[in-house]
Amino acid sequence: GYRSHGMLPELVEMNRNPTHQPSAELIPLLPTQQDFESWQAAYARVSPDGAAGLQNVLAKLHTLINSWPGYAEDQLRGIRAPTLLAMGDRDFITAEHFARMASLIPGAQYAVLPGTTHMTMLQRGDWLEPMMAARFGA
Repeated sequence: GYRSHGMLPELVEMNRNPTHQPSAELIPLLPTQQDFESWQAAYARVSPDGAAGLQNVLAKLHTLINSWPGYAEDQLRGIRAPTLLAMGDRDFITAEHFARMASLIPGAQYAVLPGTTHMTMLQRGDWLEPMMAARFGA
């Protein structure tokens, strides 16, 4: 997304209010304990801070999410690179916001992947690779 107002309202609330308990509808979209453990293991392999350093990165990400003003629509209109946007049909942003973002980037193509969340997007390489090859001529 290009602005926080395009995110699911409950996700915005959860980011702003750490005591917010996610609804049954939001829980399947969020990272799992297994996701966090995987990220910790990966971070430990590449960081001198070890697995504990991931908490610092996540805290900085949280601050960024809550303070980032987003991109102005004119900034998106200024993108000249070939662009392919992809989201899951159960992602962190709304489909309307996603379509608006795609309409602002000149010549952008976009895809909404069925049965896909923000967290499972990387498991869709078999779908994304041919789309990227078609878009970028690879």
